[in-house]
Formats: sequence, C-alpha cells, structure tokens
Amino acid sequence: MTFLVELSIKDGVLAYRTGDTLVVFPENDPEAVETIGKQQGWALDRKFVLRGEKLPFPTPVSLREALTRFCDFSAFPTYMRQTIRVGRASWRR
Repeated sequence: MTFLVELSIKDGVLAYRTGDTLVVFPENDPEAVETIGKQQGWALDRKFVLRGEKLPFPTPVSLREALTRFCDFSAFPTYMRQTIRVGRASWRR
C-alpha cells in the first residue's frame, strides 16, 4: 500500500535532494495487539529469538513488541508470520 504524504521543510530542519526517501514505520494499536494476544492465549511479554541470516527485525524481542512494531495486521501473511506459525522461533525464558 502506498500513501502520498506532503511534508513542509520550510524551516530548514530537513534537507531534501531529488530521489531522497522518507521511511515511516507505523505501529499497530496496542489495544488490537492485546486483543489478538488474549484471543490466541499468547504471553505477550515473553521474548523470543529468530535465527537466520536475514531477519525481519532485531531479536530477542517480546511478542508484544513484534506484533506492535513489526507486523502489519492488514496485509497478507508474510514470511515472518509463516515462520512463527510453523515453529521456527525459539522462546527465551
């Protein structure tokens, strides 16, 4: 999904050159994360580690942080969700 966002840089705080990119990382609503966690019976504050060469986000990370900052609830399933679903994540105590 792509959005057009116009930002004003009149005050000179930001510098822009043709071809520059701004990346925005939205977060999911904490209430939605809590609801999903409860529905699934997940311990949201439990940390886990993903292993591999190209990870979708830094680990160890709590399930709450992963769902809040690194998952898009509105998108089709991604590799990360499929990885967690098939049990390739190892839980840390």
